[in-house]
Amino acid sequence: MFLDFPTDNDKELVADYLVVCIKQDNTAVKTKRVYIVALAYLCRYLGNKKSLRDITAKDLAAYLDSLRKSQEEQPDQGWISTQHTYGSVFEKFFKWLAYPDLVPQERKHLPREKLSAVLKGPLLQQRRDPKALSKLKTYGMIKTVLSF
Repeated sequence: MFLDFPTDNDKELVADYLVVCIKQDNTAVKTKRVYIVALAYLCRYLGNKKSLRDITAKDLAAYLDSLRKSQEEQPDQGWISTQHTYGSVFEKFFKWLAYPDLVPQERKHLPREKLSAVLKGPLLQQRRDPKALSKLKTYGMIKTVLSF
């Protein structure tokens, strides 16, 4: 997956990020894999033409929107889980990129006005279909009930 990053700088940046995650959060191997996959897919979507440092809110929003599937393609709206998973990876990564000296707890609770410009645009979708939500609850895939 590291081959999907456009520059050696980006490869080093992601490696540094993973080292910090291991040291500060004791991140599990599967979680590190999700981080690498999400960031690599973002770079691949952008055609490996932009460095991770040059990604804009518009780029990030376009990528997250590209994950959207129609109700016919995915009646259970599973794409929303993927979008949320990747969105949380991007949020954590770009907060770290903007504030590498803060501890994770401080970065986690940054006020919206202190977020980097790349994080101020994208909005994640919420599940709309109560049947799909009920199915996911049955399988234990979500922990909270969304109000409709």
